[in-house]
Amino acid sequence: MILPKYNWNIHSIDYNDNEKAIANQLNINPLIVSILFQRGYNTLDKIKSFLNPNIDSFHNPFNLHDMQKKCR
Repeated sequence: MILPKYNWNIHSIDYNDNEKAIANQLNINPLIVSILFQRGYNTLDKIKSFLNPNIDSFHNPFNLHDMQKKCR
């Protein structure tokens, strides 16, 4: 087992009703939903697609700079 390097202290947070509702629907901690909201995932559909990615949602890795050179 890998032991954590840090002790995380999470203080009480007042989650809004929307965050609580989505957390209940997805059966996840409201803290996760709150973090996703801060990252721009602010709807149930956006959060679902982030947590359960589809292969089609990934970017083409060959669009990265010099990827062709790295693959030779």
